[in-house]
Amino acid sequence: MSRVKYLNFLQAPSQANILKDMIAAEHRADDLSQGRGTTPIALFLHTGLKLQARPRALQRRSPTGQANKAEGEDIEQSRLVADLKKWHEQQQQICPQVIPYIISTPQKSAQDEKLFLPSDFTSDDRRKLGLETLGAEELKLQEGEANDALRSLREHIRHSQALRHHKNSRGNAVHGQDKNTRAVHKIQDVQTKIQDYVKKYQQARLAMISLGLNTRDSRYPELKDEDLYTKSVNEPHNLGDGSKLEGWIWRKGHHGNMSEVEEAEYTLDSAKVQWHRARADIERWQEEVEILAQEFRRAIQGFQKMQGVWNALARDHPNEPGTKVYAFKTADMYEKMSREAAEKFHSTGGTWPAPGVSLSQHVRSERPDRTIDWNAGLAGKN
Repeated sequence: MSRVKYLNFLQAPSQANILKDMIAAEHRADDLSQGRGTTPIALFLHTGLKLQARPRALQRRSPTGQANKAEGEDIEQSRLVADLKKWHEQQQQICPQVIPYIISTPQKSAQDEKLFLPSDFTSDDRRKLGLETLGAEELKLQEGEANDALRSLREHIRHSQALRHHKNSRGNAVHGQDKNTRAVHKIQDVQTKIQDYVKKYQQARLAMISLGLNTRDSRYPELKDEDLYTKSVNEPHNLGDGSKLEGWIWRKGHHGNMSEVEEAEYTLDSAKVQWHRARADIERWQEEVEILAQEFRRAIQGFQKMQGVWNALARDHPNEPGTKVYAFKTADMYEKMSREAAEKFHSTGGTWPAPGVSLSQHVRSERPDRTIDWNAGLAGKN
């Protein structure tokens, strides 16, 4: 699998690319000549999805000052009403069979208005109303919506980590109430966007399920809070991070129409990245184990050395009973410390170099084999 092809599969199709392909397909099939007016179906559905998202955007906006806020809301509300009216005119041309549903459904406000897209109907109702083709088209756009949400979600989570690192780093000048408040507001803004993209993905997934997506489809699983977790790239990993798995949003995506061999190669390439990160962790941990083991050996040797020193002092003062007794007592203390340390070292798997083997050779021989035959994973696929 070439690197260019790999990078193409790495990126899930965005809604903009899907829309472009759908419009091009409509033109090729000459769908515009089938009495649907001048608006491509794909563009009509895409506009409907954007109109659905507009109320959420209005709720997030909070201009400074109550007067400006009220004025801004009135302007946006008027624009939304006008855009909805224009869209419903297109809807009447493309799918007039849903108009009775619109008329019979009371609408409280433009922000709460139900658009009656294909995903708003059950599969039976879509079949009765002849909306199955529109439903299939909306499903493509909803997939792009979900892909965009996941892509933005990953970007903003990384952004949030960078902002937190900048705020908490001693080398950065985020000191004082004003600067700290601004930094906190930036982090809060990014966190709000993260939650918005979570909702965007969840709503797109619900729409796809309504349109026929299997709830157990591995491309678009349920998104939970723990799925947002990823290890920080700005800070060293902490103890215990190695046992934590990153959320599926960092590992999964829609890879296109791959063959089995291409899928295996892509999965293997992804595994290499995670494996090398884990290898860097285990090398640091292995280094700490080796340091502790050598500290144990030196402690035992030190106790044995001090035992010999105090025994020698006792022998050097045969005519001084007090000094001799104290020296033997101290030597016995070091002997016990040496014996207990050796027992504990052995119980934890500690080993000593064999005769004629240097310490460096012994340490290397104790290290686990971390070599991997990357081509072995593809042997069965070829």
